[in-house]
Amino acid sequence: MNDRQTDMTFFNSVYETSGIDYFSDDLREILSQTIKELCKTQKELMLRLRIEHIDRAIAKYIYAKERRKIWNTKQYFKACILSAIRELDLDEIYPGE
Repeated sequence: MNDRQTDMTFFNSVYETSGIDYFSDDLREILSQTIKELCKTQKELMLRLRIEHIDRAIAKYIYAKERRKIWNTKQYFKACILSAIRELDLDEIYPGE
């Protein structure tokens, strides 16, 4: 198996476990592209990606966009996804704090 096939297999695995299919078609395309890019550089975090992380990332993005101009939307959304994964992991370790 070459690297490209391995990358696609990894992405497909993340795609299936993350629940992207539950989002609308237009949002699903953006999520797919963003997550595919993150799979190349953040494999360990992407293995933990679930639908609740995506929901939290979208909420964080919308909240920020309502308060200020976001210049690089794709990079900002990537940061929201990574942050959501880390935050929810911490919430599970330290509930209620």
